[in-house]
Amino acid sequence: MDFTIVVAAVFSLYVIIYLIDKFLKERNHTGTVLALLLIIPSVILLAVTATTSLVNASQGTILKEDQVVLQPVLPGVNLPQSHLTHYFATIFICTVFHELGHAIAAIKEQVPLIGVGLLVFFIIPAAFVELPSSVTSLPPWRKLKIYSAGIWHNIVLTAVALIILYFLPVFALPIFKTGGGISIYSFNEYTTGGSHDFQLGDILTRLDQCHISSTEDWNHCLSKAFQQSPLGFCSAQSFLSEFQPADNESLCCPEDESNLCFKTNGQNYYCLKARRVTEASSGRCDYQEDCPDNSSCLSLASNDSSRLVRIERINAEPVLYLGHYSQLKRSLSISNYVARIRFFSPGLMQFIQELLSYIASFSAGFAVLNVIPCVAMDGQHIVSAVIELLPGNPTSLTKQRLTRYSIYGGTGLVFINVIIGLYNLL
Repeated sequence: MDFTIVVAAVFSLYVIIYLIDKFLKERNHTGTVLALLLIIPSVILLAVTATTSLVNASQGTILKEDQVVLQPVLPGVNLPQSHLTHYFATIFICTVFHELGHAIAAIKEQVPLIGVGLLVFFIIPAAFVELPSSVTSLPPWRKLKIYSAGIWHNIVLTAVALIILYFLPVFALPIFKTGGGISIYSFNEYTTGGSHDFQLGDILTRLDQCHISSTEDWNHCLSKAFQQSPLGFCSAQSFLSEFQPADNESLCCPEDESNLCFKTNGQNYYCLKARRVTEASSGRCDYQEDCPDNSSCLSLASNDSSRLVRIERINAEPVLYLGHYSQLKRSLSISNYVARIRFFSPGLMQFIQELLSYIASFSAGFAVLNVIPCVAMDGQHIVSAVIELLPGNPTSLTKQRLTRYSIYGGTGLVFINVIIGLYNLL
């Protein structure tokens, strides 16, 4: 068995090395063609976004955030402070891969590199490659190989990040499992209140009558519970008969009581422990008709936006949460991954998952932005080389004007989309 594993590992390593070698040998032609094919869709995408935004602005409406192509990232606005590490790591990885593409392509085209290194722009880490001015005298196709290589690397990086992200639950199977609930791996401004409250490592499976198997389910269940009208609890008359009803809400519960004030549709008020109400309940209700005979629909007497929800956990009593949607959503850091071994935190997998999502998104953005013929972007040089390939004198006045107007148009397009993104944020 051990010999088989060693042979399989050696063979897999050989295949990976072979594919990487083949990729490095052939990627320039493939990458250049794909980068050129990306120009027109990217320009159309930004142009449609800009046009739609201007039309909507004239009508007094704005684009939704998910309709904006170029979305500026501002810490504290649309980037949580807890994701700053993801942000800096993503920018560094994306720029290193991008510049590495230029460097490898330049070396393959026998263009010497003046400088290669890392830099810090304000507090953002990045990479750079400095090419000699002689690169402009190369034939157009050779220039295209060099200028488009960074874009191609970003396309490949996006694809790799998405593939790993898709298969991440499979890779994590020996240590983590998914689909059986979500786990809590940290608290944000939340103080746990004993065994009846949330604990680190809790596996949440249900919120009221809504099943939870992923973070998407959790967000859906939260929205459903807090956006609809407050649900009550079907309570048997035999249970309510154990307590003395109050005449009105003000006389229901003393201020020093930890109990909650509930009311029936008949406007009887009861000061009860929430856990006893939920444990004795036969189900949730909106109206009296939702409950069986000899039962009453018991709901919170308070009319504010807070909700009482019951969140079920594996191997622990359910948690009763009374509060607001934003407080609950913000308080818990949750993950799709449930550790098979307690030594490993689901927070590790959550970090990897979020980092891969950032890399895929930012790297795709790098590719789209750099392919546009915009000042200070690769697209500026790419469009110049493409126009050189057109029939006629490379230095003709017509080609120079076409290059200049293309760059003006691309720069304006990027500028408008960035302004739209900022406007939607602020």
